[in-house]
Amino acid sequence: MLCEAHRIHACTWITIYMLLDIPTAILSAIAGASALSQRPDSALFAGLLALLVSVLTSVTTFLNPGQIAQAHKTASSAYRTAQGRFRLFLLNAVTLDNQASAKDELTHLVEAWMTITDLEKDIHISTSLERKARKAVMERMDGVATHQAHQSA
Repeated sequence: MLCEAHRIHACTWITIYMLLDIPTAILSAIAGASALSQRPDSALFAGLLALLVSVLTSVTTFLNPGQIAQAHKTASSAYRTAQGRFRLFLLNAVTLDNQASAKDELTHLVEAWMTITDLEKDIHISTSLERKARKAVMERMDGVATHQAHQSA
């Protein structure tokens, strides 16, 4: 579930990044072109656009959506990897006769999980997006269960 929540957050922050950066670049180009224009009010227009570009650039710098998106993407990937390793552990634990080797593997998995939770301590997950992720995971699980029921019938 945390994997999905971080994936949704990454997508949200990438969207914010694009919504801030693309208009900033376009407005900056228009401001530069209007500053060179020979029209009577072009200096005022260029000045207003330059001010708007400055505000958008400051907001982008303050929010740093690109870095936040990357942090969520990294956390999502780390959780997905840990989930896969844990599933393999469960599958192999049934066949492992050596309890010491199973215990060592479980210890490594717990250490990996703790590393991920340390990684995400500076990343906020909103409650609404966490609920959305939980709903998406549950719907996916219901879909798999329904599909398996249809196949076995």
